[in-house]
Amino acid sequence: GWRFNDGVVIGGKIPDFVCTIPGIAVDVHGDYWHRDESATDARKRQQLFRSAGYRLVIVWESELNVRADVLVQRVRRALRVPSRKES
Repeated sequence: GWRFNDGVVIGGKIPDFVCTIPGIAVDVHGDYWHRDESATDARKRQQLFRSAGYRLVIVWESELNVRADVLVQRVRRALRVPSRKES
């Protein structure tokens, strides 16, 4: 069910990849384009997605350059945590 995002927009934010079941979205943040975002900004973005029924996984370009498996680990972790709508 994973696909490159072809139209999911949540609160003006567009994730890079989505899997509607079980409701996970992935944002790969480029170090250039997202350089001014803080940890608070990331938490707000995750909360916005959570309110729409998605768990948002954020991974930075620089993290992927060092450890390519970081995205897989975060998605697996998100799959184990129920969303607020399920709890």
